[in-house]
Amino acid sequence: MRKRGLEDGRFARKLAAMARRLRYVQVAVAIAAGCIVVLGGAGCEAIVSNEVPPFTCQAGASSTLCPEHMYCRGAGCVACEAVDTCDGLDNNCDGTVDNDPSDDKDKDGFPSCGHLGGDGTLIDPDCNDNDPAVFPGANEVCNGVDDDCDGVVDNPDRVCAAGTTCDPGTRRCGGGGPILDGGDGGPLPPAPSAGDIVITEVMYDPKTAEPQTEWFEVYNTQASARLLSGLTIVDGASRTHVIASSPPVTIGGKAYVVLVNSRSAAVTTAKVPDNAIAYEYGNSGTISLSNDVKGAIGLQVGSTVLTNVPYGTFAIGLSGASLQSRTLDPASSATATNWCVSTTAWSGGDLGTPGASNNCP
Repeated sequence: MRKRGLEDGRFARKLAAMARRLRYVQVAVAIAAGCIVVLGGAGCEAIVSNEVPPFTCQAGASSTLCPEHMYCRGAGCVACEAVDTCDGLDNNCDGTVDNDPSDDKDKDGFPSCGHLGGDGTLIDPDCNDNDPAVFPGANEVCNGVDDDCDGVVDNPDRVCAAGTTCDPGTRRCGGGGPILDGGDGGPLPPAPSAGDIVITEVMYDPKTAEPQTEWFEVYNTQASARLLSGLTIVDGASRTHVIASSPPVTIGGKAYVVLVNSRSAAVTTAKVPDNAIAYEYGNSGTISLSNDVKGAIGLQVGSTVLTNVPYGTFAIGLSGASLQSRTLDPASSATATNWCVSTTAWSGGDLGTPGASNNCP
């Protein structure tokens, strides 16, 4: 009987030790869960709450403060979403707020919803995410557009000289005053009027990559420079692209310039002279120099056509050779008999005279 009693005592002491350890575990769990712990004279006891107090999120808070696959929204955590939306939150839990690629459609570096400022609010939204020439801080020019997204169209003190006003229809300052560069206040040349510029050469079917090495050439018939920024390029499928205003694109007096789909491809692959290239329009993803009867290219200001070449209807052409105009008269450049196929080779292997006078017989 004495042996049985000793065994019962040892068993009781083991149970007591296990109970104490269990109480400590309960206390640790309770503390980790944010519960209230009460100390009693006989040991520790945990009053375990049925609910963990909710985590309070702040706008823009990191998703790492929430459980995996969740992010902060309002007063708590919600499941991550497939795409980031323009709301100052990291909806897709990738660690960056408002970074959906579709929020910068024109690829000018300014998303339509802006970006987070130092105070956690969204700043500098792109007021026109379909035009790479329009973004916060862009040069403001006389064109009827709020280029710099400050809420003011054609800022009076920045686009025209004192005492004159901007006429967005003609892109000119009243009274013949100079148009100013809205970025630094320096004078810009006037926009071209009818007869001032003409498309003189078109490379629509290069031997190198298409459309990357396509290009067309423009000539300024006037003795003084003209502003190309703000003009609209129109192709044969009525697709359009507005020439960017920042930096300003100009053409010198009696000068030839080339407008290309891709500057890098034109220079490195087709060997178009880099100093002849005035503008790259290819980032728009719209303008294309078609190889069929619909092929056409033109420039206009507003709804006024300045020069247009419906080359697809000319029934002439040769792969790897440009079409060249025999005339510098914009009114005559739409007639097939005033065009020829270039026979002059340059280092790229194609035939043409990009940035120089033509050689039609």
